[in-house]
This record gives sequence, structure tokens and C-alpha cells, in this order.
Amino acid sequence: MVANEWFWCSVSSYNKQDRPKGPDRDYCWLEYFIMKVAEAQKSSGTRLLDVFDIHWYPSEKDYESRMNWHRVLFDTTYNYPGANGIKNVTGKWDNNNTKEFIFKRISDWLNQYFGEGHGITLGITETSLIDENDPMVTALTYASFIGTMQENGVEIFTPWTWNDGMYEVLHLFSRYGHANRVQSISSNDSLVSAYSSITNKGDSLTVVFVNRAEKDAQDVQLKVENFNARTKFKTLTLAGITGETFVSHTKNALKEDAISAKVSGGSTNATTNFANKFTMALPAKSITAVLLTTENPQVVDSTDAIKPGEQHRRSGISTARFAIATQGRNIIVSSTAGNRNNTTHYALSNVLGQVIASGIWNTNATTFNLTAPHAGKYILRLGEQSYSVVVK
Repeated sequence: MVANEWFWCSVSSYNKQDRPKGPDRDYCWLEYFIMKVAEAQKSSGTRLLDVFDIHWYPSEKDYESRMNWHRVLFDTTYNYPGANGIKNVTGKWDNNNTKEFIFKRISDWLNQYFGEGHGITLGITETSLIDENDPMVTALTYASFIGTMQENGVEIFTPWTWNDGMYEVLHLFSRYGHANRVQSISSNDSLVSAYSSITNKGDSLTVVFVNRAEKDAQDVQLKVENFNARTKFKTLTLAGITGETFVSHTKNALKEDAISAKVSGGSTNATTNFANKFTMALPAKSITAVLLTTENPQVVDSTDAIKPGEQHRRSGISTARFAIATQGRNIIVSSTAGNRNNTTHYALSNVLGQVIASGIWNTNATTFNLTAPHAGKYILRLGEQSYSVVVK
């Protein structure tokens, strides 16, 4: 654990004689610490680090800075007005260093000194995000942080201070979010972000929009891939909250169907309307959850021990072509006798949506193995089917 922004990159002073020394240069504090712990772990053979935790109390008061605080953690393009200690990240003061992306830097250093697949996760266990004058600003900031943590697989996030608006956000994400992160890309992420998650069954997808525009509604188009959504769905919106509005799951500030979404692309079968494109107008300073469902789920939880030819009890997906098993970090895929002499495209992705391995499998070879870099949840795509795989 390290303290606030100034101390991320030095201990108590930027005087040259006080900088941490390495074999060939001066080091900022965070890199030096990671390097020395990695050296001690390798020499002792004992695992020394599970979670790399930082504290951060941003102090900016203006609306624009608050709406961009979450970008300080991973965004390599954001020039942070409060950048201070990071200017010493190279071991000497450089006033041009204004891009923090502190968690991205830590991740890179962990990979450099501990090696790929180290299994060390990230956390923030102290921060304050509240705006005493506007609970909606607090809610927007907190939602942006939760979404950013979700998107990047952060292990622990615990604000030190709590205020009006935060219970509403926590309820929205925890009650209506799902177990598996889905990669979402926004064409204007600094203004409107989308944070998405899907159930293990693959039958329910939640997209949480955070519209940080202070005065204007934002017209957005939601395009969903590999998920045929019913055209009838609910939206839940937080906007304009004042004071503490959360009491319980049934008594809170969420407004059901507060926005009108229109279908802009899809298909129809004999019984149900499906779509994969929707347009909607998000109110200014709002958080909106779009709750999509489908009758054709694509994701199966492999921990249910599906066998070739067995119908999956929960999702209704036939797995007659493949069986998936795990042994340690190995993922073993088998094809059935009726699926020989075929070629199947495969791709293994982590929870961040990053593709770890991909290629073409000739199923004449009855099995093939993939190795996960570390324990966790992965998505294995075989042809048009996707499977959730848990490696322990």
C-alpha cells in the first residue's frame, strides 16, 4: 500500500540524495518497491504479494476534473490537471509528465519484474469522491470508478468516505449487474461511458450508461454483438437526486423506463421480436441501466461439467459438438465422433476482453489444449458458440 499521489513516486523528498537507487538509475518509489519485492520473492521462493493497493484523495473541486478522475487510473491519453508526483516517474523531475495512468504503470512494472501470469491484482482501499453540494455529482463519479474497476479487473475498491448518492449507485451495479464483464466501446468515452455485464447463462445482459454531460441530454446508439435482444426491455435511470434517497431495493430513486429506447436494427421471428441496435436519449448528469434479455443464450458455464451430446440444463444450448474440461491451468477441448474432419475457429479471452490465444482447430485431432496464464474466468469461443471457463 502507498499513500496519496505525491508519494506514489517518492518517499518524502525529491532531493537527489533521497531518491531510491537501483543498479543503473534513480527510481520512482512505486517501481523501486515492486522491483525489490520481486527480487525478495525470487530469492526466498515465497509468494510475497497478492494485491497491490494504493490510496488516493483527489482534491480538484471543478466539475470537469471530477468527471475525469476515473481516467487517472488506466487512460494513457488523459492529461491530469492534478499530476504532481508522477513528474518524477523517470527518476528525475519532468514537468511534461502529466499523464498518470497509475494502475497501467503498476501493471506494467508487475509484469516486468514478477513476469507474466504473476496473479497480483490491484486495489484502492482509501479514496474520497464526494461532492458535498451535489449528490448527483458524487453518484456520477462513483459510478465511473465502479465501471472502470469492473472493466479492468481491479480486486478491491473501498472508498474511505461515504455520502448521498453512493448507495443508489452501489444498489444499481450490485443488483442489476452480472458476473461476467462484456467489453464495451464508446466513441466518446470521456462524456458517455458504457459498462456491460452478462449472466453465466448468457440470457441477460445489462448495459450501464454514465452520461457526464452537465447540461445536455446525449443521443446514443447501442449496438450489441452476438446477443439477439428482445425488443421489449426495461431501463432504470438515476438523475437529479438530492439528499439520501436510497432506503431499500423497493424504495429508491431509480426511475423505471425513464428513457424511451427505439429499435434501429434487428430481426423478427414468428413469435418474438429481436434486435441488436437501439437508439435512446440519456438525460444530462444521469446513470441508466438497460436490461436486455434473449431467448437464445450463447454463454455456458463450463463448471456444470457438460458432456458431449448433453443438453445444458440451464441455458438450453446443445453442446453435442464439444466437451470442455479444466485440469489446473489447462483447458481441454474434445470433439464428438460426429464432428470429425471439420475446422473450427477458436479464441480464448480474459475478463478484460483481451485475446490470449486464437487459431484454427482441425477436429480430426480429437482434443486440443490451451493454457491459461493464471487462475480466473475466461471466455472460450468455438465457432459461433461461447463458453465461460473457470480455471482454478
